[in-house]
Amino acid sequence: MIDSFSEGKMVIKGSIYRADLKILSNHKIIENWQPKDAAQIVWEDIADLVDEDLDLLIFGIGKSGNVKPDKELIEKLRAMNIEFYIAPTLQSISYYNQKHMGIYTAACFQLT
Repeated sequence: MIDSFSEGKMVIKGSIYRADLKILSNHKIIENWQPKDAAQIVWEDIADLVDEDLDLLIFGIGKSGNVKPDKELIEKLRAMNIEFYIAPTLQSISYYNQKHMGIYTAACFQLT
């Protein structure tokens, strides 16, 4: 569960993170994540989040929502029958906290 968020800072189980991050379905956190392209998220940016058990992938696309998954990534997730949710980070955190316990969920969050 994500405890709190303010721009540039996320608290998860009492630990403070100040850089973009990913959360795997086993709740492991990968710190200092950055998409290769500042304008979009591509498969290579999130491939480590996807396994055969994944049900839901959440994209927290920052406060302004400038960086979004590209069309090929979305098509690949659909072909794999993986549900996805794309929204500004604050809304994505709320959605993650609602969903992560009942189904296999992974997420990537931009903190700015």
